[in-house]
Amino acid sequence: MSLGPRIFWRERFQRFHADNPQVFDRLYQFAKEAKNRGLERIGMRLLIERARWDMMMETASCDGFKINNNYAPFYARMLMERCPSLRGLFETRKMTGEQLALPIDGRKVA
Repeated sequence: MSLGPRIFWRERFQRFHADNPQVFDRLYQFAKEAKNRGLERIGMRLLIERARWDMMMETASCDGFKINNNYAPFYARMLMERCPSLRGLFETRKMTGEQLALPIDGRKVA
């Protein structure tokens, strides 16, 4: 399998993340909430669906804001990399070219 599709999705994710940092902040908030409630595992796509719902309810316009499902593995890895207390909260599978997944931007949250 070529690394082409992974690079494509990583680059799209990076652009989306740069343009929409509030999505990461929201996912971080939800992940910390889940961890604080005692959950040991949670699916990133569940958190993405919750973020979609909340953001849809909070905005007056329907401007086509979309969080692509293909960004889920990148957000999961980014959250666990930036916040060590969240490591292991999300199940991740080995990606072809795993070295392409992190660091996305190298920032730490907590």
